[in-house]
Amino acid sequence: GCLMRVAMGDTNNSFKSPSPIILVAAGAQHFATVRPGQRLESVGQDTAVYERNGKHYFESEEFLLADGTLSARFNRTSVYAYG
Repeated sequence: GCLMRVAMGDTNNSFKSPSPIILVAAGAQHFATVRPGQRLESVGQDTAVYERNGKHYFESEEFLLADGTLSARFNRTSVYAYG
């Protein structure tokens, strides 16, 4: 959970949302062990934005690197209010 929060926080802080974001679904795939003291980096992008039943959703994908090695991939779906 801690690693996912790091990656999600970086992505959320990289753009201004019109309202608070609520996580509705998440998935994780781990590739390597992350050890204390390693330098963590994350990169992510929105992969879809859509509206359903009057609610606005976006999907994103984040990658976490530990000392430059791909360590995890996170997919998530979030909802936000618009206007």
